Amino acid sequence: MQIRARIKKLLPGGPKKAVADVILDDVFVIHNVTVIDGKTGKRFILMPPVDSRMKWNRHKRDVCHPLNNELRMQIQQAVFGAYEEEIAAFLKNAGKANIEKGGSDTDVQEN
Repeated sequence: MQIRARIKKLLPGGPKKAVADVILDDVFVIHNVTVIDGKTGKRFILMPPVDSRMKWNRHKRDVCHPLNNELRMQIQQAVFGAYEEEIAAFLKNAGKANIEKGGSDTDVQEN
């Protein structure tokens, strides 16, 4: 499976660092995957949540999620790669990069 990630927005300050789109085999897209720096310094991704507005079930749930850890790690690797590329481009251009709309893609090909 080919997995590409595109950073849509960098979020300076705070634990949320970026928002990305993830494209699977050029046929399926997951919008609004969030890059988070955890309290312990470990970086992770959050799948896009949806609010459950039922009286008995008021919490957020993932709209979609990988069914196994291997796919989660591949998605995470693609998102982190695109994030690092976007940060490097931003720093290289000394702020001239568009912080509101990213353009870096990172591909991950399963062997």
